[in-house]
Amino acid sequence: MSTNILAKIVDHKKIEVAERKTQMSIAQLEAMPLFKTQGHSLKSNLMHPALTGIIAEFKRQSPSKGVINDTASVAEVANAYTQFGAAGISVLTDKVFFGGTLDDLSIAVKNPIVVCRILNAKVTVLGEVRNPGTYTFYENNLTILQALGLAGDLNINGVRKNIKVIRMENNQQKIGEIDLTKKDWMKSPFYFIKPNDVIIVNPNTAKVKSAGIIGSAGTLLGTISVILSSFLIIRSL
Repeated sequence: MSTNILAKIVDHKKIEVAERKTQMSIAQLEAMPLFKTQGHSLKSNLMHPALTGIIAEFKRQSPSKGVINDTASVAEVANAYTQFGAAGISVLTDKVFFGGTLDDLSIAVKNPIVVCRILNAKVTVLGEVRNPGTYTFYENNLTILQALGLAGDLNINGVRKNIKVIRMENNQQKIGEIDLTKKDWMKSPFYFIKPNDVIIVNPNTAKVKSAGIIGSAGTLLGTISVILSSFLIIRSL
């Protein structure tokens, strides 16, 4: 047997596989419950923008380092890898060199946890931002600052004291207001963005005046008069 450790592992594995073939036939393997289970595409997971692109590994020991953790729970480790976005998990089942067993693989496969991950959510940012529009995001916890960042941040005319977030929950429309100049805005229920939220950044007074909406006191009074008259007419109907 070669003194090269990799060659030793390969040589030992050839002997082990030959022994296993005498213990179980291909037909028996094909009859096992997991044989017909639909697999997951590792390539798709590696390329998925919501995952890390990392293939995580579970092993209790290694030929170079010796025992790493011989009391580790494969179920807990595999679940943690999944929660933190591993694209794939390699479970080493070799006992002689890596301290694993086939039971480890069975446990990892049979004891998955359900991880809810946003795959294709959208947020719309309108008003006084550099690039208003609808943006796709993949993060589970996108904050309002990150959403504004997608739109290029507020421009010079944006009002930071009254940013509105329009949200649909349980078929009801909710409108939240966030004041970025205060310290407690991160405690707002609208701090984290939800799919299909609409963020509106209002213009400041200078922008409103330059747009001709409030050109003079006379224009403002005339506008108020029309609104008040319309309100009175509607009430009298």
